[in-house]
Amino acid sequence: MPVRKLVKLPSLSTVAAGSIATCKVPTGNKSYRTFMLKAWNNGTLMTKEQMKTLLKRIAIKINGVVRFDMLATDAIDLLMTYKDRAFKDGKLLMPFSDDYARFAQQEDALSLNTLDIQTLDFEVEIADEAVNPKLELSAFEDLPYEINGSMVQYKLGAIREVRTFNHAISGAMEYEIADLPKSNGMLMALHFKPSVLGSIEKITIKADNLELTNIDLDLNRQMLSEIGSRKPLDDFEHIDFLILDRLQDAFNIKAVADFGIIIKTKEKTDLRMVVETLNVPQV
Repeated sequence: MPVRKLVKLPSLSTVAAGSIATCKVPTGNKSYRTFMLKAWNNGTLMTKEQMKTLLKRIAIKINGVVRFDMLATDAIDLLMTYKDRAFKDGKLLMPFSDDYARFAQQEDALSLNTLDIQTLDFEVEIADEAVNPKLELSAFEDLPYEINGSMVQYKLGAIREVRTFNHAISGAMEYEIADLPKSNGMLMALHFKPSVLGSIEKITIKADNLELTNIDLDLNRQMLSEIGSRKPLDDFEHIDFLILDRLQDAFNIKAVADFGIIIKTKEKTDLRMVVETLNVPQV
């Protein structure tokens, strides 16, 4: 059976205001369940608001390809607050395998396995306003173990990918997002953050002209928190296919020819869309 341990990863390079700090994460026969980023500003652990402003973008690259790309503020909101995880000063939890994304049989899934990849880079963009920033990265790791005389091989399999897209909506209208990349396989969740609070009136999702969602946003929030175990955020609208925490409920976006998202707005707004997908990268 696997043994798990918390390990400190190599130091991040170029930790300075206005820089992109990078950790060259060890690969080989390893299986990472969670990354944990710890951050200080001028000798003190960052508060939530400081982490949201002094850390800008977080990215994870596998063999040089970006597979995870979020603003730090969205990472705190969507990976922690939305999933009902308590924030502790200076600490950002970034799970790959957790109790919010399992198979119906409750098997662990989505650990980041690295036996067959060459490079794994964790990047943090630091704001110009940071003062003497310091970063540390740790991981919760499954150690290799023996089955019938052979060591288990942690090869890269299905992972959670995260992408961020930005749209400018010019006024009250039905704005269609028809260019969502479908190469990422299975759609797990969509998170919409308008620059003008309350400007989204309705969200409709269509697949091959079949209407998947056309929902009352207030009822959707209640469903997320009472049928599911989410904590909807006031400044986001969430469409969560994994509300029952089962990976098999992810929507197979790759199998449809025509997929579109229609955002009905009350007024002009910028819109940030964070997309979570289930994908098996080719390495």
